[in-house]
Amino acid sequence: HCLIAWDHRGQVKVTDLSTNGTWINGFKIGQDRTEVLQDGDTIVFGQYQDHPNSSLDDYRYIYRHKATAPLGTDLNTYYDVGDHLGQGNFGTVFKAVDRQTGKVFAIKAIRSKVARWVPSTPGRSPAADDDEEEKYMAQFTQEISVLEKLHHVNICRIREAFFKDPIVNLVLEYVDGGNLLDFIDKYNGLDEDMARHITHQIVVALAYVHDRGIIHRDLKPENILLTSDSPPVVKIADFGLAKADCNPQTKCGTPWYLAPEIAKQQKHEAYTNLVDSWSVGVTVFAMLTGQLPFIHDSTCDGDFNVNRTVQWAILNDVSLSKAARHFVEGLLQPHPGDRMSMSYAIQHPWLAAYGGAIVHRPDTMKTHKNTTILDEPAEEPKSPNSSKRGRTNQRDRNVRQRDGLEECIKRMSIIME
Repeated sequence: HCLIAWDHRGQVKVTDLSTNGTWINGFKIGQDRTEVLQDGDTIVFGQYQDHPNSSLDDYRYIYRHKATAPLGTDLNTYYDVGDHLGQGNFGTVFKAVDRQTGKVFAIKAIRSKVARWVPSTPGRSPAADDDEEEKYMAQFTQEISVLEKLHHVNICRIREAFFKDPIVNLVLEYVDGGNLLDFIDKYNGLDEDMARHITHQIVVALAYVHDRGIIHRDLKPENILLTSDSPPVVKIADFGLAKADCNPQTKCGTPWYLAPEIAKQQKHEAYTNLVDSWSVGVTVFAMLTGQLPFIHDSTCDGDFNVNRTVQWAILNDVSLSKAARHFVEGLLQPHPGDRMSMSYAIQHPWLAAYGGAIVHRPDTMKTHKNTTILDEPAEEPKSPNSSKRGRTNQRDRNVRQRDGLEECIKRMSIIME
């Protein structure tokens, strides 16, 4: 099939002699062509893509070069990087194995324009600081700093990060069941029990995040990962657009899941964590129906002008409890002051009555030395520009929302009896 030979000068070469192909890291060598093997290269014979249901034999190996230099700051020194898993917000995701422990992780490779090291590991020297704060690196380091502060069973955790110009590599918790979008597509929508099981975990995780003054801002089914457990455990990922809640004023997120106040946002206008509530509402609607709650107007000037008029009639085509429908209605309110927060959503009858068909498995991922764990909720940052009137209005909205929820719980309790 191929010839692997040492040249007696420190290099090992592979020559493809086959008709059906020899692959190195996903690239076909080509018949009668030769390539030099590097430490950590993945060699595959016959077919590169993994086909678990195929009757064909699958031969793949990882090459280890014993002459490798002493341990340094290179990702490949510590991890064997393998299969391509998918595309994230800012980069490509690969599967990797820790060489020392054998544990599986996900590597998010992000191309950067700035030559700078991001949070280092003991024993690995950080590069000199670069004063240049370019847009993309700011997003990368923001994702790292946010994830390091989060420790929750339903949030995909970060272990460490490496920088080697021009790539930033984030080492993340590996989640083996795919994402929620694929899960919804597979079943063309989910039954109410499964949708509630997944929603409960999403809401609990976001309530935890919001309690720490953080807004996700780009929540969507693609960023909600699932384990292969039955039923699955949720892991919210991709906090690349998340931001400490200190008067956020930027228009970020995926248009179809953006709250109306972000889409219509004017310069210097701030929004709250209730933008995530809207995104959850769209996601739950999609789980229950298999489609989005509104129609995208392709004639609009830009994707951010998606028509956010909810097509409630779609819910009439599926069998739903009154509590489920009321829950979705509470999230998809155009005015944020009328919208349920995640802390209130936990108390809604649709979730409050949920017994928890799944017992969350313990988070077996060990805390990394450099990972910051917050045992107590951080004090929510306050905007230096917040006025007394603004605080009063927010307090009024909170009271109105609390009173509305209490009335909702009373009504729904009667309905469910």
